[in-house]
Amino acid sequence: LHELRGEYPQAFQWIERGLGALAGRASAEIAHLLLLAGLINIRQGDYDAALQQCQAALRIAESLNDVRALARANNLLGITYLRGNSAAAIEHFERALDLYQRAGDLQGQAMAHNLSANARFNMGRWKEADHHYRRAREAFDKMGDVYNRVMADNNLGGIALNQGRLDEALAFYQEALRALEQIGGSAYVLGVIH
Repeated sequence: LHELRGEYPQAFQWIERGLGALAGRASAEIAHLLLLAGLINIRQGDYDAALQQCQAALRIAESLNDVRALARANNLLGITYLRGNSAAAIEHFERALDLYQRAGDLQGQAMAHNLSANARFNMGRWKEADHHYRRAREAFDKMGDVYNRVMADNNLGGIALNQGRLDEALAFYQEALRALEQIGGSAYVLGVIH
């Protein structure tokens, strides 16, 4: 809850309390707490700390053979590489996608497709990015996840815009805007779409 509100110091306090309560035992819960700490560090721009936490979570997940924790760790590792090494990021996102498929986790698959598309978008690999955004969009739609579908529509609009398909770009942006207004989305995302 604190992480979602952007109250990071309080979130870190609860993470530390959770780690303390688990007394250092290798468990999926410890891996997930480390991954949450890694995510918060990414949001704060501390990629070195995030990378260390992701790698520690990955080691625990591997020792337990916990497929979901392995998938989530690979997604987060991909995010840490996304800003400087899109090829390495793609490798982690593809690994995460495979693991989420094995676990039957549709939400995880959608997120891995979306993140993989982001890396390809950064590289100007429009056709591949389009494919992954559409797969993510389908899954978000199937789950009723309007917010993340809006993000996929916005990104598909970005591809169309970069390829000069302006009418298609405008249609994606308008659909994203309509859906976001329907759910009362954040002013920041509304601004991005406008």
